[in-house]
Amino acid sequence: MIGNTTTWNNQPAWVTWLDTEHVAKGWGAGCPPGGVEFDATPAAVRAAAENWPHITLGLRATDERDTYAWKKFNSNPVLVIEYNSPPATPVAADVWSDPGGACTAVAGTATPRLYARLHDGDNAVRGRFEWYDGDARVGELLTASAGSGNAFYATVPAGAYQDKSTIRWRVRAEDGITTGGWSPWCELRVDTTAPEREPEVSSARYPENAWGDGVGRAGSFAFGANGVGDVTAFVYGLNHEPDTEVKAADGRATVEITPQEEGPNVLSVRGKDGAGKLGPIRTYVFNVRAGTAPVGHWSFDEGQGATAADSAGDHPATLAGAGWTEGRQGGAVRFTGQGQHAATGSPIVASDRNLAISAWVRLDTLPAHNAAAVAQDGELHAGPWLGYRAASRSWSFNLNHTTGTSQPVWAYSAQDTAKAGVWTHLTGVYDAAAKNMYLFVNGRLAAGPVTYHGGAGPAGPLRFGEARFQGGMADPWPGDVDDVRVWDRAVVPEEIAGLVNGAKTLTAHWTLDGTVEDTTRKTGPLTPGGGAAWTSGWLGDAITLDGVAGHAAAGQAAVRTDQSYTVSAWVQLDRLPASDAVVVSQGGSRTSHFSLGYSSAGRWGIGVASADTDNPGAWAALSDAVAYPMEWTHLAGVYDAPAGKMRIYVGGQHVPSTDLGYVSTWNAEGPLQVGRGMSAGTVGATFPARSTTSVSTRARYAFSTEPETPAVMFKQHDPPGGPTIKYDGRGGKAAAVLKIGELLVRLLRPAE
Repeated sequence: MIGNTTTWNNQPAWVTWLDTEHVAKGWGAGCPPGGVEFDATPAAVRAAAENWPHITLGLRATDERDTYAWKKFNSNPVLVIEYNSPPATPVAADVWSDPGGACTAVAGTATPRLYARLHDGDNAVRGRFEWYDGDARVGELLTASAGSGNAFYATVPAGAYQDKSTIRWRVRAEDGITTGGWSPWCELRVDTTAPEREPEVSSARYPENAWGDGVGRAGSFAFGANGVGDVTAFVYGLNHEPDTEVKAADGRATVEITPQEEGPNVLSVRGKDGAGKLGPIRTYVFNVRAGTAPVGHWSFDEGQGATAADSAGDHPATLAGAGWTEGRQGGAVRFTGQGQHAATGSPIVASDRNLAISAWVRLDTLPAHNAAAVAQDGELHAGPWLGYRAASRSWSFNLNHTTGTSQPVWAYSAQDTAKAGVWTHLTGVYDAAAKNMYLFVNGRLAAGPVTYHGGAGPAGPLRFGEARFQGGMADPWPGDVDDVRVWDRAVVPEEIAGLVNGAKTLTAHWTLDGTVEDTTRKTGPLTPGGGAAWTSGWLGDAITLDGVAGHAAAGQAAVRTDQSYTVSAWVQLDRLPASDAVVVSQGGSRTSHFSLGYSSAGRWGIGVASADTDNPGAWAALSDAVAYPMEWTHLAGVYDAPAGKMRIYVGGQHVPSTDLGYVSTWNAEGPLQVGRGMSAGTVGATFPARSTTSVSTRARYAFSTEPETPAVMFKQHDPPGGPTIKYDGRGGKAAAVLKIGELLVRLLRPAE
């Protein structure tokens, strides 16, 4: 380290040589003074990788005894750092060929097109393709520049390869500043013999090179041998290497496939003869539209009357004995006993085709019997069924024959136990094409794929609060049901996560601009206490806390901590305290569930506890950005329940490597606290002040019941003592240049 006592004769050790420049600046009239640049990239890269708070650089002559090497420099050196996110390394799923298909394939031509989908976080890119014969490079091509996410290609020229040879190729992205990594090696075998032709592929629902139906809707695809007489089977794969085999009859086969990706989809199909030889891959590209809206949607927001409207169609539900209550959002329907239900007048979906059902549910208690939140009647039994399975005390999705002998198949997870009194989002999905069932709980896959035997039958009305079984009514639901949706297609995980996280509800917002009122009027005003007072803030006023007893508290909890939420605040520290300091928290009777604030490690973060006990497991998501005193900073803690992640944002910036893997198992029902937290039943960790001078915490506390990505405008300040190297968290490489004009590096000058 460099300090006030450092001289040329009392200097620190020189650790790493970085650069040498041979210049003659200032030698004479023909060689005037000027700036000199040194490459300090290795030091910046190491500092970023090891989270150094600063870099110490020194300048000296190659030979300090050589008087001709003497230079005099001004005392204003500049360290310039330029960040660039390198292009992403293509994975096997990003590369393909036509003909051929997947990374490892057979082509019926020696001049195929090699394709790659390339990505870069902040630049347009070019694709560099190379093709080899063994270890010898045969050729390469650098494509024109295009936007990230585009498909790039290169055509192998004629004459480069012959029949029975192998095109060994790879590709990488280049953004003009740096290059990404090479893709895995791909091998394309040139084979123009049996089976010598690619199979025929067609689909009425998903025509080639055109827009077809939507995500989650199964389509029929016909394969043909294309005149090759010995094809006995076809092997196919959608958006991946062919790995599923279907037998051929007279050179033909038909399969049902459910696309799950919007936009271009690539179906790769190849013929297979009786000896097991595989023919060339047929690449069938088709475009899939976005998934269609639900065919039934009951929000249960009426709050009165005996009819619940279907906002997606013409299937109103009639209530029988059921009542109304407050829901997850808006209203809900409530069931308290046997025989209470709501039902439509006709079926919503066919149980032998793709379908999905979702609902927000809440049980009063965990009953000793099965309980159906939603089910569609059959002749004797319900077909699709969504609710609670008593045997495993867990949420479940069920399918069954609607007539004849009951043959139910359950999709459930015994580890994902149900909780009474808690709103939980359930989604059941059936992919009839693959005969697979899936259950999602709060947006996360809890069970599946579970194979279903495919049994179906006549469908009846959709029923809420109970289900048909053996010709009668069973499985009464003791609790509430809200926001039920039914699709006549399979929904994909991204859509399900959107159902859970899509509706961001602001549950509390205190501007603290001279007032403690909650603008949402949902959580209520804050009550200041101890050494809390008003002061000027980042924008308008702010509340200032004395670091001893100053705090403010709401009268109740602001969010459910066992579901997704976001908490944010503008804060400023007068000094960096030696211990943890809580900006905002919410806890139970013994400990804080979450605590957003400052860590004694010198960084911002959000801590969480495993249980409301005196000695719970405790973890924290800490930012990679260090905290600075006297600087307004925007903090946001985000709990993403479907992803099982706790995230910290500082100044609107999020570094994925700082995420904490965490699944909340309890709800903190205590009041929200500003400026303090709770441990072992005692409040503490107050937000500190500098001496008796107040510390300002930014007034804009905002709470959302769903995770969101905070974005703010902020100004970056250098810390005391000079610039700090900060890693951008996106895998960026630092390219640093130390620009020295007519400078004297004062701390390394000879002693006078």
